[in-house]
Amino acid sequence: MGIVREWQKFKAVIFFFAKKQNPVLTLYDYLHKKHKYGIKTADYLKWGLDSIPFANLASYVSYGEYVDVIENKINNDLGAQKILRDKGTTLRRLPPHLLKREFLDLRHCDFEDFYSFVNRHKKIVVKVYNSAMGNQVNVVDIEREQLTGLPNKEKLEKVFADYKRNSLYIIEEYIHQHHEWSRINPDCVNTIRVHTVKAADGTYEACWHWLARFGRKGESIDMRNAFVMLVDPESGRIITDALDEGVVGGRNWFLSRESRMKEMNEAANVRFKDIAVPFKDEIMKAAEEAAALFPEITLIGWDIALTEDGPAIVEGNGFPVAFTPIQQLYATISGGVFYREELENIMKKI
Repeated sequence: MGIVREWQKFKAVIFFFAKKQNPVLTLYDYLHKKHKYGIKTADYLKWGLDSIPFANLASYVSYGEYVDVIENKINNDLGAQKILRDKGTTLRRLPPHLLKREFLDLRHCDFEDFYSFVNRHKKIVVKVYNSAMGNQVNVVDIEREQLTGLPNKEKLEKVFADYKRNSLYIIEEYIHQHHEWSRINPDCVNTIRVHTVKAADGTYEACWHWLARFGRKGESIDMRNAFVMLVDPESGRIITDALDEGVVGGRNWFLSRESRMKEMNEAANVRFKDIAVPFKDEIMKAAEEAAALFPEITLIGWDIALTEDGPAIVEGNGFPVAFTPIQQLYATISGGVFYREELENIMKKI
């Protein structure tokens, strides 16, 4: 599998330069930017940095630099990060009004608890306790799978054992999202990413632009090939077209920067830009309240769903890689200026 992936990446590099009007000049541009700004090949190709002027790249934060800042300067306590990596620990710390759903951690309950939970809910979400990026997250339709009632109890016992054997310990009630968000994509729970920072004076505040994420039609998880766009926290409105993550990376590296942006969600006939995010004030308050419950971690990325009753926190991330798409989207509305100043502002606060 690794050999196939490397071959695909090699072909993507060849295609990228071959499609340029002047491949030699583009290669020189790449080598110069790599030397001066430490830009990696993946960043250069994936984000179309050949079209960015040299002067603007002074504000660019490469993924490698961002990782170094997070691991060594901001969230440098690896032990603390494990708290958020364990979804069960995270859920137990968050109060019901921030979760807005029931959950089970199979490490701390028995089959009768599981049986009762399944029979209370038509749809559940099953997760590996320490997964990330939507990996090993499954939506289970209880009625369709015929898992309820006494006649199916033996079948459910096998499911329970299988979940525990595969570390699928986290069982959550499915979140029924706000009707405005369902109108855009009803197939999955779509989320808002909000970052919070713990300042040196011990206060917690939301920072950076928010990132709205909508899953593709037919996908049950919004992390898989999603559409992402920037939200202005003050107005609570989406302020960019959508970056189509389905064409970022892999074989698609040679596509133009413009071809990765989408103005419309054709499936819903909705224009992304200017969509108003419901409960904007409540979202910020929820993120800041949640951050205060995890004082061990300085910078947290919160994934927040929207229900008819307000925001519901899905999970927190102690290594928030959403900085990369936020930076790329910001450059589309800032005249090509990237997000270095925003990252530096966080460093000043802590």
